Parts: sequence; C-alpha cells; structure tokens
Amino acid sequence: MDRIAPSARLEAEIAELLSGGINAYLENIAELGRLGFRLVLQRAVDEEVAAFLGRARYERTPQAMGSRNGTRPRPVQTAEGELTIEMP
Repeated sequence: MDRIAPSARLEAEIAELLSGGINAYLENIAELGRLGFRLVLQRAVDEEVAAFLGRARYERTPQAMGSRNGTRPRPVQTAEGELTIEMP
C-alpha cells in the first residue's frame, strides 16, 4: 500500500529531473513544465480535500468528519494536452 501523498511523488519526479544537470534540464524542459503544472493542480486538490475534511493529511482531531480513502487517476485536459492527477 502506497502511503506517499501524490504531490510528494510529483515533487520527487521533479527533483529527479533537475538532478541530471543543465543538459538534462534543457532536454526535458517540456516534461518539467508538465510535472510543475500537475503539482500545482494536485496541491489544489489536496488542499480542497483538507478543507472539506477540516484536517490535514494524517492529522487526527475529534471534531473531524469523514476520511481519505485512496485516490484514482483522473485525466485533466489542458492547452498542452492531457495530464493525469490523483483524485480522492
């Protein structure tokens, strides 16, 4: 079972892409842009879920209602093409 937040996975992908040096960066600039856009969308979804539930990920409070129950990939159409983010 994968307990890593989807936004954390995207951050790791971006860091890996950037770790290859300037030549790798220039070769993968389009992919870097797509990953950055996915990260922005994913964080927005994560924040909306946190606001709806009234708590952050892994935070436990007596007044919190509901729970997170995994994610599923959902396509999002953009001007650059279709991207996939993880929806609750």
